[in-house]
Amino acid sequence: MGTNYRYSPDNTGSYHWSGSTSDSRNPLDLKDNIKAKLRKQEGWKIK
Repeated sequence: MGTNYRYSPDNTGSYHWSGSTSDSRNPLDLKDNIKAKLRKQEGWKIK
């Protein structure tokens, strides 16, 4: 399983890393409906 990353805009046109599924200090929590869509669309195995 790979790691999913989150990037957020900074209001200047740039994006910065702001979390991932493997970072316990700044976790990226995916809702169950999003996990289901990713599994179906991409064939991903998400815990």
